[in-house]
Amino acid sequence: MSSVFIDSHNIVSPLGFSTHENFEAILAGESGVELLTKDSLSVNPFYGAFINSEKLDTEIQLIDNSDGFTR
Repeated sequence: MSSVFIDSHNIVSPLGFSTHENFEAILAGESGVELLTKDSLSVNPFYGAFINSEKLDTEIQLIDNSDGFTR
């Protein structure tokens, strides 16, 4: 069997914008799932998880070369 090497990692989710933030949120018992009302997706409220668009845009702007990064 050959060796496996991990060079880097990251998670972007409703719980955070890094692996560390996500891990800490899970340890704290947080959930990114909530009751949502999005008429563009469903006429009925539903449970789901969405990444905050404003926070995502802010985080993308922090990247040195953010050209080409999209949702």
